[in-house]
Amino acid sequence: MSQHEKADTTISEDVKIPANTTAMGDEETGLKHIDTLHDDEAVKVLAAYHGDQSWTTMEEQKLRRKIDWKLLPVLCGTYSLLYYDKAMLGQAALFGLRKDLELTTGNRYSFSSAIFYLGFIAGAYPAVVLAQRYPIERVASAITTVWGITLIVTPACTTYQGLYAQRFFLGFTEAGISPMFMLIVGGFYRKNEQALRMGVWYSCTGYVSIFSPLVNYGLGHIRGSLSPWRYMYIFAGAITILWGIAILFILPPDPIRAKGFTERERFIAVSRMRENNSGVRNTHFKGNQAIELLFDYKFWFMFSIAFLCMVANGPISTFIPIIINGFGFSLLNSLLLLMPAGFYAGTLQLVAPYLAYRYKNIRTYLVFACQMGTVLASLLLWLLPLGQTGALLFACYILPSVGGGYAVLMGLSLANTAGYTKRSLASSGLYIGYCLGNFVGPLVFKPKDAPRYEHGFVVVVATAIAAAVLAIVYRFICIWENNRRDKTGTLEGFEHAYEDDLTDKTGGTDVRWDNNDQSTGPRSTATNTSSHNILEQLFKIEHTKAGTKGPLFNWIETYLSFMTGMEVHGGETRSQSREQGAYQVTLKNKIIAGMQMFYDCRRPGSKSDLNLSVTGANQGIGLALAEVFLLNGAEYVYSLDVSPPDSQLESLQALFPGQLKYIRADITDEKCVSQAIETIVAETSRLDGLVANAGVTAHKAALDFSRDDIDNLFNINLTVDWTVPSAPYGATKAALRSIAKTVAMEWAEHGIRVNTVSPGFIKTELSAHVANDPDWTNKMKYWRGMPRLGLPQELGGAYTYLLSDAASYTTGIDIPIHGSVGAW
Repeated sequence: MSQHEKADTTISEDVKIPANTTAMGDEETGLKHIDTLHDDEAVKVLAAYHGDQSWTTMEEQKLRRKIDWKLLPVLCGTYSLLYYDKAMLGQAALFGLRKDLELTTGNRYSFSSAIFYLGFIAGAYPAVVLAQRYPIERVASAITTVWGITLIVTPACTTYQGLYAQRFFLGFTEAGISPMFMLIVGGFYRKNEQALRMGVWYSCTGYVSIFSPLVNYGLGHIRGSLSPWRYMYIFAGAITILWGIAILFILPPDPIRAKGFTERERFIAVSRMRENNSGVRNTHFKGNQAIELLFDYKFWFMFSIAFLCMVANGPISTFIPIIINGFGFSLLNSLLLLMPAGFYAGTLQLVAPYLAYRYKNIRTYLVFACQMGTVLASLLLWLLPLGQTGALLFACYILPSVGGGYAVLMGLSLANTAGYTKRSLASSGLYIGYCLGNFVGPLVFKPKDAPRYEHGFVVVVATAIAAAVLAIVYRFICIWENNRRDKTGTLEGFEHAYEDDLTDKTGGTDVRWDNNDQSTGPRSTATNTSSHNILEQLFKIEHTKAGTKGPLFNWIETYLSFMTGMEVHGGETRSQSREQGAYQVTLKNKIIAGMQMFYDCRRPGSKSDLNLSVTGANQGIGLALAEVFLLNGAEYVYSLDVSPPDSQLESLQALFPGQLKYIRADITDEKCVSQAIETIVAETSRLDGLVANAGVTAHKAALDFSRDDIDNLFNINLTVDWTVPSAPYGATKAALRSIAKTVAMEWAEHGIRVNTVSPGFIKTELSAHVANDPDWTNKMKYWRGMPRLGLPQELGGAYTYLLSDAASYTTGIDIPIHGSVGAW
């Protein structure tokens, strides 16, 4: 190492949790205390684990693959059966069901399809309550078995009223499957991983339509004592009952109770979920979260989109077989011609979520595009002559485009909702919109309009266009929300929402919403910030008499003038003997020149490809420093942090692929830190610099500190700083700068430089409240300090200098950056 830097009293760092307790943040003190109220089981797992609390990326990838292989086959199998059973009506209609049950009169057939979704609505809420209060695998098994029984007794129906009852109860029993699956996926996967996984199991609604016509084609050839459609229902019911029993033994309910995982794998699986701020499982139903959801207008936008886009979905399974048969094909061939539609629907429902996972900020665009596919298909079926069979079949095949948009919509809803109860109800609410759309859809297709169904396709076109427009409006609403919250400086989120089971609105601060993704929801899955926007934040504009300059740019200008005899003018570096020029330069040019001046500070031929480590760099000051180092040519920056990486770190990683790395490390554990350092050296062969940045503070009078408070402060703020470089020395926080000077003298002969940076009040979640504190305001006036909090990026200049070769003869100094009033 060439140096060790200290950010004095900077950002909050998670501390180790005593066994059998739950840690939560104290809004007044910033310290942690014991929580026995919320009782999220994930926190108990974290508290009980005493092994190595860091893990490698490879280890996490291996675990994720294991989860995929254990979970996704069960979800896919169940959802395939769900859609196979639900869509049985349309295929059975070709083999005598309508005639046998007197469904050819009026809208009876349409209503037999629609009533399924009334049962779906009625069953959604009870299913979610059961899933929250009882083991979810038992609830899923019971539901699947009961719906199989409902199917297998369908041949006993002899009137349309009996079929109505069967369809309603079938919808009632199936209602809980999709919301429960969303909860299970949310408990195993990070936000940015969820959309793809949900797309995998949701795509089965399409792919099963490849195989179900083949099965029913064979059953349609049976000439027994029963009508062919009755054999179809008996077969479907039998395999569903068997699968329902199997679910009890093979469905992994959550990382805590899933079978086949080691203690360490379970710990990593639970720890990965902390960034979701939604918990893994919480058995308490929270009425305040239900009320909050009721008044959340973003939820109602999602609800409306789901309803409108599903109006087109209602007639797909119910009427497409009949429409294709109306083109002149035989009953059996009409079944076979359904297969391309199933392949298209399944592939789109898989590809759309993958694109949302692979590319940021496109989810609402994907929803829009899928609606346009359905609009095109509806217009073709409405307007083309019946003789153009090929074009009409093509339209039938792309009509299910709406399903791809809905698969993306599910992931968007999950990413933008926190709090276990709120997320559960939001999932159910989305499915109520889904059900209402599917209820209305079949009813607008009148028998008298056959075979063109002009009136029905007019409604489909109108609702699909409306859904597409609402998706774009939702996007801009989220952009507006995010920009508003950016301006208020409330991006830090709610770091203890995971333990406290807080929602996206009650986590202590406003949060970012996913407009896409703009990804996310509570600290949304990732805003795709460009490097230009990051630089704009780094050199935040201030209007002064000298011109429009950023605070960091001003600091560089002053430093260069003092150190090199150079003056900086309007984005250019020129010697003092050259002609002075007016300060007129664009922000872009100023930024580029400003970044280059960091390099100009260094000796000719010096290296800029440093390997650096920053503790607590997943957010706040640490993340801002990592950004500055990378912008100034660092080869690698490692974040040592106990918290899993969230959308902020992942956004920066996307801008610097392979350069910003995360190692989970509890900095209060000396062994854990040593292992992290060894990992860095093993990967890069060296560590050129380290910033001991992590720290905590408590906002109360000194006499109010308990012994535990004091021990915690000293452990994080002082002891840890010497654990990291393995030089135990020192006594108190106040003596830290003196200790640094002493160690600087001891290590100078080894070429190691030790310096400190002392930030004042920097705008992070930890200290944002002081801006409204009258005592702080009076103190700033007394000391004639700057009347604002500092920004994390404004510390970057000092760190960049100390880590550069320009500071090769600088050691044992402290750089105070506090607007004239320090935080010590």
